[in-house]
Amino acid sequence: MSARSMLLAAEGLRVRFGNAEALRDVHLDVCAGEIHAFLGPNGAGKTTTLRVLMDLQRPDAGTVRVFGAPLDRSDGAWRGRIGWLRGENALFPFMRAQAVLDLLQALSGAKATRQRELLEIFGLTDEVLRRRIGALSSGMRQAVAIVAAMQHDPELLLLDEPTNALDPIVRARFLAHLRVLRGEGKGILLSSHVLDEVEAVADRITLIHRGAVLMSTTLRELAERLPRKVRVILADGTTREWLAPRADTALLRELAALEPAAVNIEDAGLEELFRSLGEEAA
Repeated sequence: MSARSMLLAAEGLRVRFGNAEALRDVHLDVCAGEIHAFLGPNGAGKTTTLRVLMDLQRPDAGTVRVFGAPLDRSDGAWRGRIGWLRGENALFPFMRAQAVLDLLQALSGAKATRQRELLEIFGLTDEVLRRRIGALSSGMRQAVAIVAAMQHDPELLLLDEPTNALDPIVRARFLAHLRVLRGEGKGILLSSHVLDEVEAVADRITLIHRGAVLMSTTLRELAERLPRKVRVILADGTTREWLAPRADTALLRELAALEPAAVNIEDAGLEELFRSLGEEAA
């Protein structure tokens, strides 16, 4: 990837809260025309990283460059070129939804050229927009927050758990829209803790756990690293479970030696993946 296409780059980020180290040497970048998934369990450091990228949390060490310029020496004009969705929905509960969108559009300094398109994607009708934020369902509040982050057609999107509370149909429409934006050359950092959510859209995946990046890779390479969960029921009724590497050529011999009554083998989940990668790194 050329430096010309790099929209955001973070190197060596470290953040401490008292004696707790929230981020440890985090490296992360986003290029134009890609969806980069930032994947990790809750509490892994995803939100802290995004707060550093938005200059809302100063790191104890490390650097961030946005649109080619050092973040700590910029004049703040870059904010209007970014769409940021907070992990916690912090909209104003006593304001009407349309008024919130209008206010945040004005603060961005850019026209809301994609507002109507986004409202249709999320099914936010004029009747819904007349309601106060606090009277909306959690899914509708999340949809309004996403529209607010994306309505000014930003070049770079930083989305923290965007599909939280969205129903399956709306979620599918939203992910399809991210693919459209990627085709337009937008750069998207998609934070999530759900592996199957990002499989349909991500070009690259960075895995973070306990404040440290475990790996940054493609979906295909990640699938090759994903361990398998093996569950065996023996003849006496007892059960054994373990994680086996995908390339474990000795697995069939091991199973045959156990003479099991039943065997189930499936891809491991996200927690098992992080546990196996953490053991490799230890």
